[in-house]
Amino acid sequence: VGLLIYDVATKKTITVDTRFSAKDNDDLGHYVYAIRWVQGNEKTTGKLLFFRLNRLQNVMQVCLADPNTGKSSVILEETNPNGWVDSGADTVQFEKIEDVENPGFFVLSERTGFKNIYRYDANGKLLSKLTNHPFEVQGIERIDYARKQVWYTARSGKNPLWIQLHRVNFDGSGDV
Repeated sequence: VGLLIYDVATKKTITVDTRFSAKDNDDLGHYVYAIRWVQGNEKTTGKLLFFRLNRLQNVMQVCLADPNTGKSSVILEETNPNGWVDSGADTVQFEKIEDVENPGFFVLSERTGFKNIYRYDANGKLLSKLTNHPFEVQGIERIDYARKQVWYTARSGKNPLWIQLHRVNFDGSGDV
């Protein structure tokens, strides 16, 4: 899989390193998808975000690439040796860089057997586990930076077909 960045002004092409980690059987190949820009601000330059999934679909990596060098780094890795990982690009939601001092991202992950919400810094360090439910979180509906809260929907009612609205603080406290 190849991923190239072309600078229209300089007519320069940068090849992004999309190789999968050495611990996986690279001979089988891998998928690169959900490519998008993560905007920078006056202190940071933008990055190219992409997802990488091995052929067995049991290892998913979220990567950021430097558009000037093509060098990429893994900021998140989800694995499931007994099945497959949720490879949807909607599982990762970046914070708005202009709204927070040290931007990071929120992740919906099934690593506990149920989909829950986690918050990471921009380097992929876990900051907090926002939810720890024995039921499925459906999705993040709103991120309120002023109050440092996430609004989300989950199948938390008496009937698992009912989807209810929840609110939780960035540190995982105050879930209602």
